[in-house]
Amino acid sequence: MLNCSDEHARRKGLIINTAKSEVVLFNSHGFNVSAFSVGGAPLANKDFFKYLGMVFYRTNITLPNLLSICLVHSWLVATELGNLCKSII
Repeated sequence: MLNCSDEHARRKGLIINTAKSEVVLFNSHGFNVSAFSVGGAPLANKDFFKYLGMVFYRTNITLPNLLSICLVHSWLVATELGNLCKSII
């Protein structure tokens, strides 16, 4: 799936920065962790990530937390899209 995203991005003239990309495997305990890569470049495995000031650890993500991330991200994207449309009109 990551390579499909990379191919789609490249068709649109975009490049995934693998040096800044990281992977967090939620609800994992660190055993037999798969290696993820994009275009053959390995991505760093991390135990947590910080998003909008909230820290999410791989061992304690819950569905409500995950939904709140998605909702906040969707709101931010919609707001930015709205601002972009206003600036064009």
